[in-house]
Amino acid sequence: MYENFLKHCKIKNPNIDRLFWRATHDYLTCTLNRYGFELFMEMIASKNEKEIVLSVVDIDNLSNTNDAFGHCEGDWAIKNISKILINSFERNGVVCRWGGDEFIVIYSSNNPKCILKNHFLGKMDRVREKISEAFKNKGYPIGLSYGFSIFTPKKGIDINSIIDDSDKKMYSYKMFQKGKPK
Repeated sequence: MYENFLKHCKIKNPNIDRLFWRATHDYLTCTLNRYGFELFMEMIASKNEKEIVLSVVDIDNLSNTNDAFGHCEGDWAIKNISKILINSFERNGVVCRWGGDEFIVIYSSNNPKCILKNHFLGKMDRVREKISEAFKNKGYPIGLSYGFSIFTPKKGIDINSIIDDSDKKMYSYKMFQKGKPK
């Protein structure tokens, strides 16, 4: 998906390519930023006819990490979690830093027999396992909460309502996680 986005932009001048990359990507994480996300959604709305997942992902306990260990450690956590997300979704997805400690993941499957919801949930389980492994010796708890919606992109779709729906589901999941016994 990401490679198609870059091809769609068709910029040939190396200096403009560099400026375009800076305008569309988050400096800390190298993921798409909000502007890059908007361009990407325009591209898939004009070309895609299959269902995709839009997931809002939030890093749990990051503000506590920043308070206890400093913002450099918080930035380290954000960078490493974004790498895990990028590596987990690079073949059939795109990761966008939505703000602070929130990301948006766009995901689709090339397998027509795939049950998209189940496939996505399996990937997110593996992401959570990788994060747990990467942070097990850090001395602070870090996790992920997420919510998602499945839709077919097309011109004129209200992407903000899909983001809002996914965001509400993410917060419900976060509250559920907080209420679970340890």
